Amino acid sequence: MRNHGESGHHPKHDYMEMALDVKYFIERHQLRSPTVIGHSMGAKTALTLSLESPTLVKDVVAIDNCPIRLPLESDFARYLEGLARLGDERITDYSQADRILTQYEKSPAIRAWLISNLHKKPDTPFLQLRVPVETLSTAIRPLGEFPYRVDEGSEAIRQFNGRVLFLRALQSNFIPESALPLINSFFPSSEIVDIDCGHWIVQEKPEEFRKSELHTLRFNAQKFPTSGFDIIQSDQKVEEEELPDYKAHRFYPVRLGEIFQNRYQTVAKLGFGSSSTIWLSRDLINGQYVALKFYVHTSSVHRELPFYDHAKQQLQTSSHQGRYNIRKLLDSFTVSSPDGTHIVLIFEAAQMSLRDMQVVFLPGGFDENLVKGAITELLQAVDFLHMQGQVVHTDIHPGNLLLGAYDNQSLSALEHEELVSPVPRKPVSPTRTIYLSRLMRPQVGPMLLSDFGETRIGPGPHGGDIMPLEYRAPETLLYIGWSYPVDIWSVGLTAWDLLESRNLFTARDEDGDLYDAAHLAQIIAAIGPPPPEFLRRNQKRRSDFWDSDGKWLGLAPIPHDRTMERLESRLSDKSGFLRFMRKTLTWLPEERATAKELLQDPWLRG
Repeated sequence: MRNHGESGHHPKHDYMEMALDVKYFIERHQLRSPTVIGHSMGAKTALTLSLESPTLVKDVVAIDNCPIRLPLESDFARYLEGLARLGDERITDYSQADRILTQYEKSPAIRAWLISNLHKKPDTPFLQLRVPVETLSTAIRPLGEFPYRVDEGSEAIRQFNGRVLFLRALQSNFIPESALPLINSFFPSSEIVDIDCGHWIVQEKPEEFRKSELHTLRFNAQKFPTSGFDIIQSDQKVEEEELPDYKAHRFYPVRLGEIFQNRYQTVAKLGFGSSSTIWLSRDLINGQYVALKFYVHTSSVHRELPFYDHAKQQLQTSSHQGRYNIRKLLDSFTVSSPDGTHIVLIFEAAQMSLRDMQVVFLPGGFDENLVKGAITELLQAVDFLHMQGQVVHTDIHPGNLLLGAYDNQSLSALEHEELVSPVPRKPVSPTRTIYLSRLMRPQVGPMLLSDFGETRIGPGPHGGDIMPLEYRAPETLLYIGWSYPVDIWSVGLTAWDLLESRNLFTARDEDGDLYDAAHLAQIIAAIGPPPPEFLRRNQKRRSDFWDSDGKWLGLAPIPHDRTMERLESRLSDKSGFLRFMRKTLTWLPEERATAKELLQDPWLRG
């Protein structure tokens, strides 16, 4: 506000002008429905703004002031007199200022606040005042006023129907009992919390004020409907219940509207996986939306936090474009359930995965140009992981490629839908409810690679089972060491699945049976038989599917109709796309193109 802190000085100093200053700030920075918090004259400024522009503000916290005409206490004139003296003295350090102010104020905390109005400029050794004392002294009388009034026996000319929390200092007279009818007239959805101290609540009772802040956050929280939704029958499996080997006790029983860390309120379920559920949440401090990922408590190895710790420096400082395509981890915490302790990761919020977007909105496949854009951003992320992070992702597929949000507040649509049309849910027990996940109509946004729960740090070679079944690279099927090229194989299949309506590999035979031989047979149909060099890398495993001469044993028939040329059905000119695919799908890992090389591919750049 004008005449405060680093803000500019202006001779006109009243509540309407200051409210218009705040209004301009909100509009300039495109803040959507902010909570405005003010103390003393800041409180009256916030209240004025809410009455002047009621659609601009979500709610208000007014700290020890209210919408009445009340002359300012003599403290203010005394403080201004002390500040004026500091301006006249040639003071070089803050201890001198404190000694002078002891003549005007006994409380060290309030003196420290007054001293914060001093600062040093590089061109002088003397402390300078930040505020125009003469202007504020002239404004003392109008600052006891309030721009709006209520005539006796009538209703307020203006009202603000949003929530208003008044924090009242019991040892001051800024919110007297006689003001309560007036407060209710202007602000019908108001509440008062009392703190036993003088007017300078923050300085005198910081701990009580901190507790009131927590009350403020809960005051800002939404109250979600407790009725008006469909109940799913107990014998119908939904969401994570449909996962193989699902056990309810492993998952944290998140409730819609639940508040975590006294800060994050869950407002919509976004999805689930074999080891977690994901929830859109609103940060009650800054109003931004985040995603909370609740891990099961039985995870034997947790790899996601170690990945972000490993890559933290590169993610923060690298000039590589790909770091902007890695989903940001904002923080983490743990939460306890009766069955164990769950790790919770706080991520930047995103709209949805490309898999969900395709299934719901584009079941026939994405437009070719959109696929090119998505794969370009994916390859930027992969090149960053491989070259700067020395990390193998191992789990790249459309479900882990997210559509981010350029406008964080666009996600408020999901919260609004939950308030007006709550999702169906299945009560499982008094402490556990399964909610259906929500989707919103997608908007333009960046592509973000997510879910680093299976990452491996270092180039390897690594071993062990990785990748979704249909996405497994040949080296993982042959049980040989693997490294960065497994991600390139996944990039190729991701491109295919985004563009086409049929998967290139299903890992199933014609009868629908899932087994490795059927998978290998489909790979042979798509890219030809493996070279002898590949089979020599694990002779024991090779003997399960090929004879000593490299001839296929026929444990599953080779589906000769599943060539890439035959399965690709959407492009009028498929040659460029198929050349790209053949750079990603090779038996020998070292023959696959790198992410950097693929970024120069003619199909992507065309």
